[in-house]
Amino acid sequence: LGRNDLKGRKVLVIGGRGEEPVDDMRVISNRSSGLMSLEMAVAAHRRGAEVEMWMGAHDVRVPGYIPMRRFQTLRDLMDMVETADHDVVLVPAALPDYSPQRRPGKIDSSAPTLDIRLDRLPKMLPSLVRAGRTVVGFKAESGVDDETLEERSRSRLREYGLDLVVANDVKVAGDDMTRALLVDDKGATEVRGSKRHVAERILDRVSGKG
Repeated sequence: LGRNDLKGRKVLVIGGRGEEPVDDMRVISNRSSGLMSLEMAVAAHRRGAEVEMWMGAHDVRVPGYIPMRRFQTLRDLMDMVETADHDVVLVPAALPDYSPQRRPGKIDSSAPTLDIRLDRLPKMLPSLVRAGRTVVGFKAESGVDDETLEERSRSRLREYGLDLVVANDVKVAGDDMTRALLVDDKGATEVRGSKRHVAERILDRVSGKG
């Protein structure tokens, strides 16, 4: 009964938030709820795609009709990427840029201060790009104007070989409503509204209808 414009295509949505352990109890993470990834997966399913989700920590309920695999750290996800055989990969996940040097056990909380060393993590998106596959990346920035946001998104688009970058401000993390720039090699288009609406507009681009 749906549009079926993604029928016959295998779509992977990587969503949620990464968690990097500080010790055996504590983690460093972020505020992403996983709502955008859920809306994209449900929308792709309605449009006839064979959908799979890979989810980090999240605050939304994934319906049982969408197969899901879990990851915690970026290393977990990088190991999973080697098995990806999808035609389309959408990556709204809020993945960590840094990881603490993990300490065994539970750090004593009686100390007045605690120093944590953070090491830079590799970028995961380039490992997903291959001939014939559509890859959509997401870029969140803070306190920049649209011109700068578009410029940085286009730089990532070209550097990683992506087909589309969805760019927005970090302040929309966890909200039901959002505003984003859809940036490709032809230009930038503003979309705003519910995350369900924005998900549909992104999939219009993926299907060639947008």
